[in-house]
Amino acid sequence: MMDRTVMTSAAARRIHNSLPPTPTPQKSSAKNYLLPHVFTIIFAVILLLGVIVGTLLTKKIGIDALSDLGIITKEFIEVKAGQTFLQNFSSSFISGLLYLLILFFMGFTAIAQPLMLGVVFFKGLGVGLSMGYAYSTLGQNGILAALVFLLPNALFIAFSILWAAKESLKLSVLFFFKVLSDDNHTALGKHAKKMCVKYMGITAFYLVGCALESGIISLFGSFFTTL
Repeated sequence: MMDRTVMTSAAARRIHNSLPPTPTPQKSSAKNYLLPHVFTIIFAVILLLGVIVGTLLTKKIGIDALSDLGIITKEFIEVKAGQTFLQNFSSSFISGLLYLLILFFMGFTAIAQPLMLGVVFFKGLGVGLSMGYAYSTLGQNGILAALVFLLPNALFIAFSILWAAKESLKLSVLFFFKVLSDDNHTALGKHAKKMCVKYMGITAFYLVGCALESGIISLFGSFFTTL
């Protein structure tokens, strides 16, 4: 009787071992991708919302009002086309660098998370206003002008701002929780150094965008001075 029991158990184990392993349920690839980038997606939606609102505002506000507000001037295209490569590069870099610096210092603040959303939205608003103004003043030619004078820089600064906002948000949230806890701040210093290194990469990326924009304007800007 004992031998039969042992033989039955051994046979059962052999059968069990011969069966293919039960596949473990895996999360969808889309979910695996979206979860680590959820804050980037949120910032991207806020930026896009700002662009849409800015574009719609140009239909509500007169052209003269826009010029008076200093958002954009009627001489924008002529000025950009008349500048040298270095002048366009410097002006573009300085205008975008301001946003990156604001986001950088917000990363060292424990309660700056809502303000980061505002910075991203405001930049999108400016892009939308500029695009809408170009179209409202130049019609179909405004689309071509926007592709040369606005879109290259807008794409690079948008990506840079999204990247910067994500990195600053992570450090700002870490600051927030460190303030509420009594833990040592060793990890906080490591994250701060890591963010500084990433900001160097962001700035380098934006420098490439400014150079590309300035090169495009130098090549094609003269075609739009007579529009």
